[in-house]
Formats: sequence, C-alpha cells, structure tokens
Amino acid sequence: MFINVRGLVLEISANEEGGSLITSKQNSGENQRWSIEYSDKEVAIKTEGMNEDFGWHIGRPFYILTKMPSGRAISVQGGRNLVLATKQYKEVSQQFYFDNESKTIKSMQFKNKSWDIQNAGKSNNL
Repeated sequence: MFINVRGLVLEISANEEGGSLITSKQNSGENQRWSIEYSDKEVAIKTEGMNEDFGWHIGRPFYILTKMPSGRAISVQGGRNLVLATKQYKEVSQQFYFDNESKTIKSMQFKNKSWDIQNAGKSNNL
C-alpha cells in the first residue's frame, strides 16, 4: 500500500482502462494493493543505492501495478493525471522513480513533477 503522512492510501476508483486513482482511508481492499516491478536489471545500471527509511532503490525506474486481476499499471496521462492503463514494456509514461532529495515518487517522463494530492491535500484526487 502507498500511505501518505495523513494516513490516506492510493486507491483505484474504477478498475478499467483509463480508470482514475484517488486517496482514501485504508480498508485493505484489493483496489488498494500494489506491486512494484523494477524496469531494469539491477546489475545493469548504476543506482544511488537504497533509501533504507523508505525502502526504495534511489533513481531506479519501476512500474506500479495493481494487484487486481487486470494487473494494469499506473500511467501519467496528459502530463497531469494518474490513471490505470495496460502495462506496456518500456512505456516511459508508466515508469517512476524514487527521488531521494525530495523523498517523493517522480515520473520518468516528467522528472520535475512528483505525485501530489489536489487542493493542498484537501481533495482525494491525485
């Protein structure tokens, strides 16, 4: 699960192609479960190591896949929204990395953008 500092988790609101993602209270539902799949072979690239506090490989690209039967990946749509999409190998809009400086997940496509909750966290939309 992805849990923010306010205790909200990343959730699928619609398990369909282009389905939106929101934040919600934790309920341990299948629509709140995710897996990380690194998009490279660890020995093939040079990384900045591991952030032990957060449990992420620093700067190493990965996909975030739903554990629901569809197995869809999170994808950046239009440079602004996170949606579900069929995983496509080497699709840069579906690859993310952990930025150790900001301690956030960033898009490989839009490296200057981190995940954010709209309205300064007062919304449930990402």
